[in-house]
Amino acid sequence: MERKTIEAMILALHGPDVNAVRGLQQFIGQGRWAAEALVIKQQALVAEWFGDPAGVAIVDGSGFPKRGPDSVGVAPQYCGHVGKIANCQQGVFLIYATPHAYTFLDERLYLSECWFGEEYRERWRDCAIPEDIHFQTEPELGLAMIRELAKRGVVPFRWVTAIWISDNS
Repeated sequence: MERKTIEAMILALHGPDVNAVRGLQQFIGQGRWAAEALVIKQQALVAEWFGDPAGVAIVDGSGFPKRGPDSVGVAPQYCGHVGKIANCQQGVFLIYATPHAYTFLDERLYLSECWFGEEYRERWRDCAIPEDIHFQTEPELGLAMIRELAKRGVVPFRWVTAIWISDNS
């Protein structure tokens, strides 16, 4: 699929079912779920299925080009997908790799410094960003995920790797 939107995914799976498309859009867009509880459960399953004491925790940032300004966190910033400064969302991801398999363990949305200015307050409300969020660099977000992973002590790993291509973030 060229665009991996909810609509395109549902249409590919179920055909032209308008109710399925709208239902999943509503669930993802307006549903409330305990993300931390899901991460903890997923990490426990990863450890059970293919945990390895020689595992590697990999922290990697990745940008997602966006055409419009309405998605949370969208700003002109370095986007590895296109190899330059572009209008995009930026995420920081924690990945786990062993000789047996690899998978995602956690994620954080990076909000560039411009999102913390007064001119973005209305967008914060529109995107339902909690008021207690404070600016963190991508490496700080990655380090927080590693600390949480180590504190939980569920997923075994020996090494941590990270590569940052930065635009001063």
